[in-house]
Amino acid sequence: MRTALWLTLMMLGALALPVANATPVALSDVLDCGDGDVRVDGDLTCSLDMSEYQDLSRLRVELVGSDEVRPSGGPMLAVGSSMSCAVLDNGSLMCWGSDGHGQLGDGGQMANQVRPTNLVILPEGRHVMEIHAVKTHVCALLDDGAVWCWGYGSNGELGDGTTNTYSSPTNAVILPAGRTAVSIGMGGYHACAILDDASMVCWGLDNHGQGGNGQDDNDPRATPVTVAFPQGREPVQVDGGEAHTCALMNDGGVMCWGRDHVGQLGDNGTNANQYEPGSNAMLPDGRRATSISLAGHTSCAVLDDGTLACWGENNYGQLGDNTTTRRNVPTLAHLPENLTVLDVGVNYHNTCVVYVNGSMGCWGHDHRGRLANGPDEGNTWLPSVINQSSGFVDVEVGVDHSCALHEEGIVQCWGRSNWGQSGTGQTYNRLEATPVDFTDAPFASVYGPAPTGCASDGALRALLTNPDNGVWDLSMDLPLGTDAGVYSLHIEAYTIGGQRESYLVEDAITVLERDRDGDGVGDSEDAFPDDATEQIDSDGDGVGDVADAFPDDANRSVVEEADDGLSADLGSMDTLTIIGAGAALLVLVLVLGIMLGRRGGGDPPTPAPKKKKNYAKAERKY
Repeated sequence: MRTALWLTLMMLGALALPVANATPVALSDVLDCGDGDVRVDGDLTCSLDMSEYQDLSRLRVELVGSDEVRPSGGPMLAVGSSMSCAVLDNGSLMCWGSDGHGQLGDGGQMANQVRPTNLVILPEGRHVMEIHAVKTHVCALLDDGAVWCWGYGSNGELGDGTTNTYSSPTNAVILPAGRTAVSIGMGGYHACAILDDASMVCWGLDNHGQGGNGQDDNDPRATPVTVAFPQGREPVQVDGGEAHTCALMNDGGVMCWGRDHVGQLGDNGTNANQYEPGSNAMLPDGRRATSISLAGHTSCAVLDDGTLACWGENNYGQLGDNTTTRRNVPTLAHLPENLTVLDVGVNYHNTCVVYVNGSMGCWGHDHRGRLANGPDEGNTWLPSVINQSSGFVDVEVGVDHSCALHEEGIVQCWGRSNWGQSGTGQTYNRLEATPVDFTDAPFASVYGPAPTGCASDGALRALLTNPDNGVWDLSMDLPLGTDAGVYSLHIEAYTIGGQRESYLVEDAITVLERDRDGDGVGDSEDAFPDDATEQIDSDGDGVGDVADAFPDDANRSVVEEADDGLSADLGSMDTLTIIGAGAALLVLVLVLGIMLGRRGGGDPPTPAPKKKKNYAKAERKY
């Protein structure tokens, strides 16, 4: 699940904060981002001289596209069977709830936490780009494109080549050589990653073909295996259910594979397992999907018109079509009038959505407060609005509890909390959405400045605290999935008194494509994107022009050695030089032949003058 759409900006111009006895300069005049160019997977660094803007307590900065659709970042919340995780503003990570298999990632003694208390022990200097949790293990995509998983690992779901269980990130997932991940997704006991070359790998349990490699195998796949997509199809998002997997494709279609006993593949098939991607889920005519969510035996997709289509198991009314009838094709949920969907989360018993207006709703089975609708509402088969407050941007649904993220970085959870998974400090069920208690969290850490909340969509958002000199330093990592192009900076400024003003600095940043080797040439134009010494291969022989002795000859790239040195000397000449030299030699031989022929048809040559002198002297002696 991910936030795909940018909420409408509060203001579309440079406004002025109220100040005492001064009129502040335009925001665009105090913003300094150098030349404004930044590479994907690089750091955006800017400074804002806000010394003329008085009484500011903090700034929140977001990168937005010119069409007001923000680049999609991965989820910043994760919900497992009895635990929860949130990415903080500084890119660090905290988990709370049950720790029976080390899924909290703090390297502790498997001790449960009733509120966020300890940081996950990430590799030094690394930040989290997206986070996922299913059952009792967790996976995180980091800012260097590596994937780290921890917790329960008996089915190979940690992807490090073992079936071990770890209480902190211990080994990175073994991705194919030279490849990095741009997005990840998880199922019941398996996980998948979309790589930077648009391929996909999966690992973990593959007993129903959910690994997508053309086989079903009851043995754990502890090392990632490539998914066999049809030629020309590229995935952009992946998610998993109990034993099936779906991928959102770059053309807006959805492909599913794995178990299909209740129609969770959505292709109107025979309910037979599919061992690799082969057919499309049958979305409504003319519609494209913008995001997907899977869990259990149910699948859902947000469509490009804001409607919601779900398919598969429907025993608790989780499809939202006012029935409990399972569906083997995507079926539209009966949304409240005039409401469209921004984000969706689904699990075994219920479904929750964030609507585009920032409100939230849940439907399905209400045991233990799953629907956040209070003690008296009970089960419902129809989508509803159970929280009228605006500003929600993401929702993640677990087996018995769920959590939602507000645009202000506030996390609210509800449902079962016997292990402390609601994060409120209490172990009784929460029947309504309740803010997570971060008061015991060690915000000051080696991973960056002290955050004041959680991130909402990867590192595309940064929160700055008030400096002493009035100059605000902005540093923002751009995730690998960010598209190249021109972006604006949306800045929200908060005053000490609680006021909020919004600014849009248009076309402030130009995002350039990724440059893996850092040679200044983008990967698409670089024939050797992993070699900083080479960029061009003129003859297409796989050897860069710098190292190629014959950069225009695809048949030769190195100088051959010879015992007499002649071949080496000749080898240093190109083909045209050798041909020219041969022609000149032939002409010389012909000229000499003609000259000799004119000397008398073969008569002996005239004796040398010296010999004539000697003969004369001899005659004088006699």
